[in-house]
Amino acid sequence: GATPELSTRREEAGSSPAFGIHGTLGVVEARGVPRLHRIRHISHALLVLALSLAMPSLAQNADQRGYDAVPLKHTPGARSGIALDGADVPQEGSLRGQLLFDFNLGTLGLKIGDVREGDLIPWRLDAHALFAWQVHRRIELAVDVPFTVFQYDNFDLLTQSGFPLEGVSPLGLGDIRLVPRISLLRPSDFPVGLAVVLDTSLPTGVDRSFLGERGVVFAPSAAAELPIGPLRILANAGVKLRTPAQFLQQYVTNEATFGAGVIYKLPDFGKVTDVEVMGEMHLSTPLTAPFTFKNADSLKTPWEVLVGMRGKVTRDLAVELDIGRGVTWHPTYGRPAFRAMASLIWTWEAADRDGDGVSDDRDQCPDTPEDRDGFQDGDGCPDPDNDEDGVPDE
Repeated sequence: GATPELSTRREEAGSSPAFGIHGTLGVVEARGVPRLHRIRHISHALLVLALSLAMPSLAQNADQRGYDAVPLKHTPGARSGIALDGADVPQEGSLRGQLLFDFNLGTLGLKIGDVREGDLIPWRLDAHALFAWQVHRRIELAVDVPFTVFQYDNFDLLTQSGFPLEGVSPLGLGDIRLVPRISLLRPSDFPVGLAVVLDTSLPTGVDRSFLGERGVVFAPSAAAELPIGPLRILANAGVKLRTPAQFLQQYVTNEATFGAGVIYKLPDFGKVTDVEVMGEMHLSTPLTAPFTFKNADSLKTPWEVLVGMRGKVTRDLAVELDIGRGVTWHPTYGRPAFRAMASLIWTWEAADRDGDGVSDDRDQCPDTPEDRDGFQDGDGCPDPDNDEDGVPDE
């Protein structure tokens, strides 16, 4: 019935190859404490040392942080999904703006060996200013300017575990994304639409606070679209090329990215028009070890599911609500415990009465579609006799 007497002896641990942390490990000596309790403390320290021996390929300095803790972003492109890009594009000259708030719960977890300690960043709220401009009937230029409104710093968990490291800033600018999209096959003209997206992120964010990457990130992808009546099936596949970064046992490097989903158009709800529901799944995996299980704690496979709905409340304004979560029992990098996004969207699409892809303000024949035969296709008028010899081309 006596109270256990504890004394703590600090032993120099030096620099761990896996964690790169100079400091001390606490070894607990107890009199009257159950043996299982002592074993747990000793095992916790041994797990750290074992990890350093098991992962020799990782960088020696384990605090080379420099990646965004929220890797999956909403697309800025028009006529697309939540984070999926579509192959359909609006008329030339069309504009789209979007103000989005993105809340993530369970943003960055801490796991040492097999022990999950908790979340270093329990939650984060981001704001995004998204803009898209259809500069050509096949080319869209889009941009995403993110700003973290607040993220919760819980790095005291590291101090309690014996690894004191600097925390994160509560707010700051993220990495600005430039997202050109090139339409190769329009869904209205071909059975399956196809586009190429050249997503490029600039290192404008605070990488030490997990708001951005250490360098430029180039993430090209192909976007396919299959329209079936009111249903649109979207699929994206690409790569994400980046400067590798590491934080503790988490190692982030080049990835292959995949996504698939659907958009279904619903009937109007009163004054709410152009109503669409969306469902998506996104998956990425390291190129060096795709879908690895051996080093799953270090080389993560972000996996997330999103569902949402949007609709126009006025002629030019729409609202969008999305929710989702990571496919996991415990939140980790790229697999949040919960996610919610809310958006206000403004769109202006150039009119095109004859549907030939030439906006009415440039169409010399706004009620007669262009024949797209490679001869003066930009004027919007059909050309039945290209060589003007008096004999119709047909």
